[in-house]
Order: sequence, then C-alpha cells, then structure tokens
Amino acid sequence: MGRIFAVLASCISLFVYWYNPSLLQRLDLLAQDTVFNLRPAPSPSRNVIVVAVDEKSVKQYGRWPWPRALQGLLISRIKELGARVIALDIIYMLPQDRAQDAALIKGLSAPGGKVVGGYFFRGARTFPEDLESLSILWEQRILNVFQESRARLSEIIRFPFVEANQPETGHAFSSLGFFQLHP
Repeated sequence: MGRIFAVLASCISLFVYWYNPSLLQRLDLLAQDTVFNLRPAPSPSRNVIVVAVDEKSVKQYGRWPWPRALQGLLISRIKELGARVIALDIIYMLPQDRAQDAALIKGLSAPGGKVVGGYFFRGARTFPEDLESLSILWEQRILNVFQESRARLSEIIRFPFVEANQPETGHAFSSLGFFQLHP
C-alpha cells in the first residue's frame, strides 16, 4: 500500500511540476520574498563598487549618453583611485567625433586596472557588422568558451548577429564579455 501511495504522490508531484499552475508560482514567489525579508541583509563587499549614472549626475553633466571624452575622463579617474577591474555595460558601435573617440580610448588605455567592454547578441540584424570587430570577438569567444572544461558547447544559444564595439574602441579593452539574460 505504501508503494502505491509513493508512486501516486510522485505522479501528482511530476504533474504539478510540469503543469506549473500560476497559483503555485505566486506561492513560490511569496515564499522566496518571505525568506529574503526574514534573513539578515548581507554586508556589501568593499571590493565591489557600482558607479551608476543617477539623477544627480544627469543634472550636473546632462542626459546620457555623455560625451565620450567625459566617459574617458571618468574611467581614467576610477583607475587612478585604484580600481583593478572596470566593467562597462556600454557598446561603442559607431565612431563619433575623432577627438571624442580618442579621449575615450585614452581613458580605456590609461595605466591602472583593466577595463572589460561588452557586446550584445541579437536574433536580428540591427547594424552591419564590421569584420575587424568580429575578429576581436572571435578571439574573446575562444578564450571564454574553452575556459570552462565542463562546458557543453551544444547548450550554448546561437545568435546570428552581434552588436559590437567599433574596432578602435574594441582593441582598447582588456577583454570583452556579453551582457544579456542568456547564460
């Protein structure tokens, strides 16, 4: 009798798991919220600092995107303050004014910590790809994909298009990584 009950309970559990009713989803989210609200908040790490564009910054420097020269100056200053790694979730796809681009590249290349740039995968073409930008990404792809020995390449989502940095900027980054939801 116990085995029949165990099999029946397993079948019901699997059905609920596959069906995934919205009521159970809401209950699960409520339970997760409760756990996070009851546990003590973790202390923030002193090793990680987020530099964000907030309302105060926008009032002082204007709407985003800021001039690339200002961004380069900000990156240089953060390096001077001792940052070991700066990660940007920005793509510099198209060149702007030569002086602005040169000032950004100067900030990216300034002595100090490494600067990690980004790129974004797309299911549809938004801009024509630059062959030199793609070659920079190709080098990064090899370094990242084969870094994990247990990675199963068949599980990596394939996107036909990418938004990447213009070559001059792409070369100035220490490394590149994509920023989007898909792991």
